[in-house]
Amino acid sequence: MPCGSPLGSDPVLLAVADGSLLARMGRSFESHVGEELRAIPGPFDVVSGVSFAHRDVDHVVLATKRCFAVEVKASFGRRTTVDEVPGLAGKVTQARDGAAQVRRLLASRGMLLPVTPVLVLAGPGAPIMTAV
Repeated sequence: MPCGSPLGSDPVLLAVADGSLLARMGRSFESHVGEELRAIPGPFDVVSGVSFAHRDVDHVVLATKRCFAVEVKASFGRRTTVDEVPGLAGKVTQARDGAAQVRRLLASRGMLLPVTPVLVLAGPGAPIMTAV
């Protein structure tokens, strides 16, 4: 049996100990959503991790005549409805602000495309939604 610190040998325990577990899990959900977006067939491209001065947009989906700014938020507590998601208004505002930032960036490059904000609630606590 190997000896040594149990925290040094187990990355999950280390992430719990240093307080980064939820952030790491959130980034994992963002990555998974990006993979799912890239798997959708169609004439578009997906750019992930678009950084601006005070925010980043998780994914930008460029389609033929429009664009989508996708914000992914991880949810860990059990939720049955969207109304139970903590801080939902702030999350929606962040998605809208990200879309506006992407729209301005594209316009500065001469691309006048509508940019639609999309909020993805992911994880074991995301409410099950039957309609969008």
